[in-house]
Amino acid sequence: MIQFLMLAATAVSAGAQIAGGIGASQTAAFDSWQAEFQGRLNGFNIETERQLYMAEASQRSNDRLEMYRQNLSSNIASFAAAGRDVGGQDRSVANFLEKQKGIAGEDIKRVATMADLNSRKLQAESLSATAEGVQRAAAIRAQGQAQAISSMIGAFSTVAGGLYQYNQIATPVSARSTVSRAASPPPPRPISFSQ
Repeated sequence: MIQFLMLAATAVSAGAQIAGGIGASQTAAFDSWQAEFQGRLNGFNIETERQLYMAEASQRSNDRLEMYRQNLSSNIASFAAAGRDVGGQDRSVANFLEKQKGIAGEDIKRVATMADLNSRKLQAESLSATAEGVQRAAAIRAQGQAQAISSMIGAFSTVAGGLYQYNQIATPVSARSTVSRAASPPPPRPISFSQ
């Protein structure tokens, strides 16, 4: 009766270890999916931020260009009202208008350069966030697999130990001592020095 209870306890213990390993593996699979999803979501959000920043930079450039056009019209009107030649004969007017055009061009160029730099930075952050999520997911999967393998090894050890204990209890003591005597070599004979 005790032998069967031992076998049942061994089976239950091994089953619990296997179930624990399967549960750890399933939990790791879900956690790794979540980590990868979070990394991809972070990457997507950063990419969206990059696109928004590029659109805002384009709008700033358009606003600066429109301001230049308005100022150009206003300056031409002011010079014309003052009786200055705005057709190109008055060198100071032409230089002033050319300088204003250069300033506007530099402003637009600066906005484009900053937008490009920020875009590259955000693009790198997006790729990094996605890669980080993928790496974290792989680490979680590996940990889950290791836990599953460990539980299988533990279950095997439990079964082997239970079978050993079962054999110890199931085999009578006299049979164990007979088996051990039969397997051991005979004792050495005394050496005699007589003739």
